[in-house]
Amino acid sequence: MHIPFCKSKCGYCDFYSRCDLSKAERYVDALLLQFDAWKRLLADRSIDSVYIGGGTPTVIGDILLLRVIRGIFDRFCIESGAEFTIEANPGTVDQNSLDAYRKAGVNRISFGVQSANDALLCRIGRIHNYNQARQAILWAKEAGFDNLSADLMYALPDQSKEDLLLSIERLSDLPLSHISMYGLKVEENTPFGRDPDLALPDEEEQCAMYLEGVEMLAQRGFTQYEISNFAKDGKVSRHNLRYWKREEYIGFGCAAHSFYEGRRFFVPRSLEQFLNASEYAFPSALYTVEELSLKDVREEQILLPLRTAYGVSKKGLLLLVDEEKRSMVEGYLSSLERGGYAAMRDENLFLTPRGMLLSNTIISDLLCYLDE
Repeated sequence: MHIPFCKSKCGYCDFYSRCDLSKAERYVDALLLQFDAWKRLLADRSIDSVYIGGGTPTVIGDILLLRVIRGIFDRFCIESGAEFTIEANPGTVDQNSLDAYRKAGVNRISFGVQSANDALLCRIGRIHNYNQARQAILWAKEAGFDNLSADLMYALPDQSKEDLLLSIERLSDLPLSHISMYGLKVEENTPFGRDPDLALPDEEEQCAMYLEGVEMLAQRGFTQYEISNFAKDGKVSRHNLRYWKREEYIGFGCAAHSFYEGRRFFVPRSLEQFLNASEYAFPSALYTVEELSLKDVREEQILLPLRTAYGVSKKGLLLLVDEEKRSMVEGYLSSLERGGYAAMRDENLFLTPRGMLLSNTIISDLLCYLDE
């Protein structure tokens, strides 16, 4: 579920969100109508993962967010052991709100911390400081959450490798079971994208940040399972893995994407369109459908698993390639292994941290063999 509201827009953010909360109540009403439209279609399905993201879901306040949470339980068959996550900005929660979310059935919170450096948090436009983030995590633990995640970012303006490692050290001392570490991608239509004087770490420094960050997270008990995600035993995010395993998911709200019954479709990035569509109980015309060709499916079968630490079946990968090209692909894969960019485990080929840094290039190379 996408809640497209924020208190303010961060300098790097290209996600669809609005800072005007005046339509938040109407949005929740529309979201519940969209739930109703899907209730019958999903009547025979049990749900093992629910994720409320944004934007900043917690910025709309407890009353509205609890309406969404209750609306989900009222309409869908949520398994007793389901993972139920909400994203939260540390500056928008307190002990009471976290207690309320836990009692309502939420069992996982993902905090957007980004850094333990207050000056850096201010530089990128965050509304909280590190002490607020630390306190929010401790409050969540007291509220009964035993599955807590925090986001970190690297390659930020004026950030050093030492700053990232200190952030990892401080966060890993807190009761977290999951940490995401995302590299900054400067998008054109953002304040950072329009800043000609943006001072970013050079490529060599960014690579060092990532590789040493991965190593430190491992030392602290967080095992890498995807390019940007690390978890303690048993705390891998079902929501994250579902994408990379090509499993079905339904996205609710404006700008939300879905993969269901072999089709990908999405709702436009427009709050107004979404609100207007709710008057007609969400006709199928609201959705834009992406028809997947056989080539698209084959590409996803390579691209998605290679983002994870589990990798892709080497035998299955070779079967996707025309017979006359298989020896070329085998040679390419062997070169990746020799160079330390890939390795084998249980007949699966997976990318090492060094390989994950070059994953876009490696995947592109492999897709070229399919295109040919």
